Amino acid sequence: MILAAETAKKRRSASRNRESKVHESRLTLRHGSVRMVRYRNRIRRIEWFMLLVLAPLFLASFASAGVLNHLRALMLGVEGSSGKLAKYEFALPEKSVVTSVAWSPNGRYIAETGTEAAEIHIWDVNRHAIARIITPPVPGPDPYLHVLSWSVDGRYLAGCDRWVVIYASNTWKPVHTFQTNPGGCQKAVFSSDNQQIAVLSNSVLTTYAMGTWKSVKSVDLWHGWARGHVFEAIAYIPGTHTLVLGGYDFEGVGNNQETGRLWVLPEADRTPSRSIKACFPDSVGRVCGDVRSLAVSPDGRHVATGTDTGAGSAADMITQSVQVFDLPSGTLIGAMPAGLFQGDQPVMTYTPNGRYLIAIQGGIFHVKYAAFVIDARTLRPVDTVEADAPLYDLTIRPDGKAFAVGSGNSIVVWSLHSKD
Repeated sequence: MILAAETAKKRRSASRNRESKVHESRLTLRHGSVRMVRYRNRIRRIEWFMLLVLAPLFLASFASAGVLNHLRALMLGVEGSSGKLAKYEFALPEKSVVTSVAWSPNGRYIAETGTEAAEIHIWDVNRHAIARIITPPVPGPDPYLHVLSWSVDGRYLAGCDRWVVIYASNTWKPVHTFQTNPGGCQKAVFSSDNQQIAVLSNSVLTTYAMGTWKSVKSVDLWHGWARGHVFEAIAYIPGTHTLVLGGYDFEGVGNNQETGRLWVLPEADRTPSRSIKACFPDSVGRVCGDVRSLAVSPDGRHVATGTDTGAGSAADMITQSVQVFDLPSGTLIGAMPAGLFQGDQPVMTYTPNGRYLIAIQGGIFHVKYAAFVIDARTLRPVDTVEADAPLYDLTIRPDGKAFAVGSGNSIVVWSLHSKD
């Protein structure tokens, strides 16, 4: 009986212990569930807070960049990819779309502005900070200066839009203003000897002497030899005062009514010494597009031209938007592989040593916003990097070891390494 009583007592104690453990387990689970609910609610509050914070940025970027790429940049902080030769370094954020960038000859500054900005920002590249904000002193309803360029010696910065304003880099104050025709300035470029600046408008090409800013030559682009032509690009041949103009006429080749052309204009002449038909051959071999951009090689022997792909009919369409001509003879040296660029014309520049041609392409309707490093000897791409937003302009550091692009609301910078 005693043994039975002790056994029953042990069973009741074990049962109470089991019930106590079950109760504790249930209590632990209940408290854990409460904690989980609290954590879940806290996470939801954080998610809603992030949504409220990011929504305005997301909506604001919608009109100026690819939505998915911009969202990726906002969430992950990614601005650009790295390749074999081009390595992503950093991005300088802006408040509006960056449509013009120009690296100063001393390598210290990048000048920036855009079609939505009423200011020019001078970025100190090493400090990653804005060193100066310039408000253009141009009267009228449209004071924005959308195309920037530096003189080769770095003394002057030119802003080109409705008017042309020249700023002194030692004070960042305007030293001269050119009033252009009602169509405004398309581009202003400096000669390599720091003696001239050429200003292209839609009806007149004018060259001025630097320092005195007096007109050296004015060329009528509406009448005479220029009648029926449209001019969209301009560059000096290095070491000379000879200009290369790019544009098109309406010769009517095949189904494409715009025939791209280059015109070589010597310093002493008001009419071109040579006209080069800039035809972009594809499988049909007779498709031409207007020259929308150009770059002259540092030795002055070659000129690279860019146009929009996709022009013409389905059977007779531009597929090669970048090609290179020999300037002395006017012959076509070669073209980039078909399909390398799509849509908008590329912006191009040679590296100072002439080793590479860098070209960017990718407007707001593109999914891929790419910069191509092209071997200038073989005319084949050797590297490709991408940004997270549309690309609008390109500039290279004077030593050729870095380049930057205007990409969405940022200046994106890559270092550039030679494979030799």
